[in-house]
Amino acid sequence: MTAPDRPDRPGERWQLGVGATLALGLLAVPRVVLHDLGVDVGPLNLLLVLGPPVAWVWYVVRRRVDRPLLAVTIVGVVYGVVLAAAHMVLWDEAFEDGPPRLGGELAGELSAGTEEVVLRVASSLSSIAVGAVVGAVAGLVAEVLARRVRSAASR
Repeated sequence: MTAPDRPDRPGERWQLGVGATLALGLLAVPRVVLHDLGVDVGPLNLLLVLGPPVAWVWYVVRRRVDRPLLAVTIVGVVYGVVLAAAHMVLWDEAFEDGPPRLGGELAGELSAGTEEVVLRVASSLSSIAVGAVVGAVAGLVAEVLARRVRSAASR
């Protein structure tokens, strides 16, 4: 029997929908903004770091998504894009004491503007990769939990 909140078409049951995917990815915005602004939130930081992935797992398991690993990985990529965008918007605030500079053999080889572009691109790619990895790890947890829930329900 198909639950009323799940699509009926095969192959679409892994999808959360654009709205839910964006909403889940945006759960990480407060931590990103506070971090980039240098706000020390103390013990609340643990909740801000772990809360979004826990919410992603809870949501897909609760909705009985057929492909939780894929669904949560997609949410993680959205989170990575949001992370990258927030870093770009808050770049000057995060580096108010001066922008980062390239080191090693590239130190002083490029103009300040070119260095900034290189570092912004690297930061963005890194943010998206981090989001994808966080999503994949949370997705694996969701996959295991979803299988246990399905197994328990079939008994």
